This record gives sequence, structure tokens and C-alpha cells, in this order.
Amino acid sequence: MKALVAYSSNTGVTAEIAERIGEVLSSEGFTVVLSDLKKENPNPEGYDLVLVGSGIKMGQWIKESKQFLAVNHQMLHGKTALFVSCGDAAVPKKKANAQTKYLDAVAEMYSIEPVSTGLFAGCFKWNKYNFFVKQLVKGILKEDGVIGVNTSEPLDYRDWTRIETWARELAGKVR
Repeated sequence: MKALVAYSSNTGVTAEIAERIGEVLSSEGFTVVLSDLKKENPNPEGYDLVLVGSGIKMGQWIKESKQFLAVNHQMLHGKTALFVSCGDAAVPKKKANAQTKYLDAVAEMYSIEPVSTGLFAGCFKWNKYNFFVKQLVKGILKEDGVIGVNTSEPLDYRDWTRIETWARELAGKVR
């Protein structure tokens, strides 16, 4: 079986998640193609499974992932999974809203019925942010109860076991 893992990433966090998902799918017997939507525009035809992922920037999917869904949504029925990496996924009181806003609403917007959705906590790579973005993110984290953030090192909330389990379960669903 063939799987396309197409994603957009601003700081590399979603790219790392996509790579890990690809590794798991490969170990489950899939032939996997990873595609950075900022660099290429793959054709989803001929794949048994198409995963489309995005980081969340200012409360929105990254434009290249949205464009991919807009152009290809008719070819994606019955074989698509959506995933995002975002800070809200790490905050229990924000998870349900993040699922609705970043996955369910996007699927509805593009008339896609995904076989699965993955809401994954992200990683704040401070060295990728300018001063303004650092202050904005620190303010949001403070509202969420995270105080005294050390911006000299990434603040990583990713749960790799959860990501790998999701990918394995997804592989089982489409076989």
C-alpha cells in the first residue's frame, strides 16, 4: 500500500511529526512519500492513504496545506487523515476546542470525511521566533499557567508514543 504524508511546517515541528508518522507507516508495510507542501505540490491520485498535516500559525492552518485540501478535496474521500501540531493540544482545557477548530471544522470546510484525525501538541522552538512572536507565545503560555519559560531551549510538548500509536492505528484502519 502507498501513503502520501503531505504537510506544511513553519518551524520544523510539524515536519518532524510527519517524518515520524512516515517511519511508523513504513514499519507497517506502507510505501511512504513525504511531501513538504511549501516546496512541492504532489498529486494524491494513486495513494491508498493520504495524510495532510499542518502546524497552526495564529489560529490557522498554514496556507499551503489549506491550498492542497482545496485543490484535491474531491480525490481525498475515504482515504484521508488530517493532523495538526499546536500548542493548544498540550492544554487540557483547550484540547476539545482545538479538535473542533483545527480538525473537525477544516474537514467540514473542504467536505472531507477523514478516516482519522490527529491533534498533537507541538514544540516551541524559540530560536525560530522573532522578538514579537516570542513575547506573544510567552504571554499565551503564561495565561495557560506556564511561568518562567527558558527561551534558550525548545519547550517540547510532543508525545511521540501517542503520535506513533495514532499512526499504527491508522495503518490498521486502511488495510
